[in-house]
Amino acid sequence: VVQNASGEYIIWVDGDMILPKDHVQLQVKFMDENPKVGIGKAKYAIFSKENVVALLEDVPFIILGLQNYPQALKLAGTGGSIYRTNAVRQVGSFDDRLTGVGEDIDVAYRIMLNNWAIERSPASFFELRENSWRDLWKKYVWYGYGNFWVYRKNKEIFKLYKMIPPASLIAGLLYSFPAYKLTGKKIVFLLPVHFIFKSVAWSYGFIKAYFRCNSIKNRLLGNKNEAPKSK
Repeated sequence: VVQNASGEYIIWVDGDMILPKDHVQLQVKFMDENPKVGIGKAKYAIFSKENVVALLEDVPFIILGLQNYPQALKLAGTGGSIYRTNAVRQVGSFDDRLTGVGEDIDVAYRIMLNNWAIERSPASFFELRENSWRDLWKKYVWYGYGNFWVYRKNKEIFKLYKMIPPASLIAGLLYSFPAYKLTGKKIVFLLPVHFIFKSVAWSYGFIKAYFRCNSIKNRLLGNKNEAPKSK
């Protein structure tokens, strides 16, 4: 995509996203007005208030946007983001060795290190969330598996201690009260459980990738150490 892009910006749209009519206009205007910004991340908006799993997944992202959380501390993925084409090309584009998940975080990190700002834009978007615990589990196992390879490449991108269940419990508790203030729904006090659930799934995927990596290493070492066959 980046190699073939002829415009100044690239707006990323995932298959599970819904864009308001003014999304593109607001994104482009924001980048035009902020020439030092390499990535502009739109704000999440609540799409589902009825399904418990989807609501619990949505709310923390909404709160981050409302708190104007420094986007550089939580790297922007491609979904809901606008990238300055030149900023991506300057860092060598996406790493083709990272597939499935995490390649967007990797390139965002390199863009940030190259002195481009990553900021929240005034645009918004909706994301269709998983409606079952089973689907949420599969999603975060996939995230954990992909993030292992990103972490293996650069351990500065995220801190592992923040991904373990005890840290997730604390994060869930901290989100619960602003979440209740935002939604008025008592169900959001399940956020600690929700966070732990995702953390366990993520950790399982991460560990699975770790053993996969070691298996590949051992196989390669075995091939190198294999005695040459006699003729």
